Amino acid sequence: MREAKTDRISARSAPAHSAFTISIAFICTYAIFALAVIPLAGNPGPKVPGIGVLFAATVLATELPTSVLLFVRFRANPHWSLLSLGSAFLFSALMVVPHLLTFPGAVLMDQKLVGGSQQASSYIFVSWIIGFALLTFISVIFETCASRRQFALERVDRAVCAAVSAVSVVVLSVTLIAILLGDHLPALTKEPRWTGLNRFLVLTATALITGSIAIILFSIRSELFLWLAMMLTAVAVAQVISGAGGERYTVGWLVARLTWIISGCVLFLYFLRQFASQQSQLVVSDRALQATVAELDHRVKNILAEVAVVASSTRQSSRSIDEFLQSLNGRIQSMAAAHSLLSKSGWQGVGLDALVRNELAPYATNKNITISGADIILTAAETRAMAKVLHELATNAAKYGALSIPGGQVSVNWDRKSNGNGANLSLVWQELDGPPVKSEAQSSYGTNLIRNLIPHELGGKVDLVFASDGVSCRIEIPIGQHSRGADWRN
Repeated sequence: MREAKTDRISARSAPAHSAFTISIAFICTYAIFALAVIPLAGNPGPKVPGIGVLFAATVLATELPTSVLLFVRFRANPHWSLLSLGSAFLFSALMVVPHLLTFPGAVLMDQKLVGGSQQASSYIFVSWIIGFALLTFISVIFETCASRRQFALERVDRAVCAAVSAVSVVVLSVTLIAILLGDHLPALTKEPRWTGLNRFLVLTATALITGSIAIILFSIRSELFLWLAMMLTAVAVAQVISGAGGERYTVGWLVARLTWIISGCVLFLYFLRQFASQQSQLVVSDRALQATVAELDHRVKNILAEVAVVASSTRQSSRSIDEFLQSLNGRIQSMAAAHSLLSKSGWQGVGLDALVRNELAPYATNKNITISGADIILTAAETRAMAKVLHELATNAAKYGALSIPGGQVSVNWDRKSNGNGANLSLVWQELDGPPVKSEAQSSYGTNLIRNLIPHELGGKVDLVFASDGVSCRIEIPIGQHSRGADWRN
């Protein structure tokens, strides 16, 4: 059912809508053409040398590759309709060979390459039309009923092999029966005209083709089958004009051959168009991939530069290797956490509430942290800067401040205040009930980063106070239209 819905959706796509419009115009044009030719169809026409070879060669050269392409599509998208349609075009392509061998004058003037029944050529041609029409009609019915069955890859290949084998056997059987037993069957031609049975069988095939066209236009409307409808229209018109001619080498017969040559090219042109479109998409995708790689390269370089600065500064403020490794690991983990939040949002921004909770999560218990404030969305640049500052505040609080002892508390709250040009974010970090603050805690890489990063990168203000009863920090940064337009690659 899901695949059936997908087909109905695809019918509303731009390519399918365009193909529907083109197919309607194509059908109307061919209908007008047929009405114009039918009055002249019975007139004798010239015996054009090589018309049979041209007809057979064109049909073989277009319909055989079309069948291969349909089987390839079936392997990628195992639908019964595609398997049946590929079999129809394979059948049509293979039937060209016995037709060419048994048709008088196709290769040798007024002679046929393979002897035998005088009715052989007519039986082969009628079997050709009926077989193609029937297989096509079955394909259209499968597509209309949305009969889908997914195969394992091995069974898909087996299905294709079975279809090719079955079609080959049928073509060979029809050919042998027509050549060996054609004179023992009801006559399809009494030179130079065709019999009523011949007309009935061709009319039946034409009715099947016309039914397929109608079903496609009213029920399917997928791009592939709309192009198929155009191809079938040319075949149906060819049979109508040829039937109106009544015999070989009339104007109707010759025009029908030329019309069928056009029909053989239609679906082949569809696949060529699909190939050209895919090549164009590959070029666009390649350019997009190059842009993505360049962007990724830019990001990686920036991150590595940040890590290098952090590592150098951490080394200078560390008193031992263990302290250096512990501090560096914590800062890199903080950067990675901020990067992860940005990545989840598609680098569109991160909520301040999520950022604060993420930084304080390693130290949080049920009572030691209070967080409050509206969930303000920060840009990527604001997220990275605030993550670094919050990490240093939390780390200092865990080492020396309120989070270093039981009963200590940290309060983080923020608000958005409007100003003349936009708004300011005001965030307050307050530590309570912690140990007395030591004066030497005021000078370190972390405290310098807290004081200087926000003004330098975001144009904000930071007021960091080491009061005896606890550290407090007020951060103000401009947000709104200007901050949201900041380049996240910086």
